[in-house]
Amino acid sequence: MPANRVPRTYWDYDPTDPLRCPRCDWEGTTTAEDTQSFLDVRCPSCDGPILKISWPSTEETRAAAEAGNAAAARELTNVEAREALQAEAARIELRDVSQLPDLPDGPVAIVWDQVESDGEEWTVLRDTDGRELFRELAYWEGIDRFVEVVAVLARGFGTRLRSVTPTPTSELYLYGDQLGAPRRVDGINARLRGEEA
Repeated sequence: MPANRVPRTYWDYDPTDPLRCPRCDWEGTTTAEDTQSFLDVRCPSCDGPILKISWPSTEETRAAAEAGNAAAARELTNVEAREALQAEAARIELRDVSQLPDLPDGPVAIVWDQVESDGEEWTVLRDTDGRELFRELAYWEGIDRFVEVVAVLARGFGTRLRSVTPTPTSELYLYGDQLGAPRRVDGINARLRGEEA
């Protein structure tokens, strides 16, 4: 392949293809670094950017697999398994407090816990006595799901809802690398208690 043929998709990229650096004219093959959003191919001589290749969409992976790309076909199996898990997670998630057992009148305090079962991580909502009220599949860096669940609980319980408190066991999955997530949880609970956030 001529140096610097720009791949149209992730599945067009071949790390054995020769490249040319537009900054220093280095030519050869090099490795790509994985980032959260793309493959970053940089010049080993001057560290200048050569290519940035977005991670493939499901449609691109499926099209490449159908076109005979063996790596895409292998990845398609993983993509379809993730899609099935996401569909199952959406199907069983908490949408209304009617999905919870009856709780006594008075203030409601929920404990946000996590357990591993059958190879999956589960978010478990408990009462303060440790009784399981509900479980759904846990999301890595699930702070946005935490906010959604609190909204569901607040709609159902109104001002009776006084707290949704993560356990230490749940914090790694809930917060992940989102450094501001603990502050968001603290602010939510301060508002539930009627305090200034």
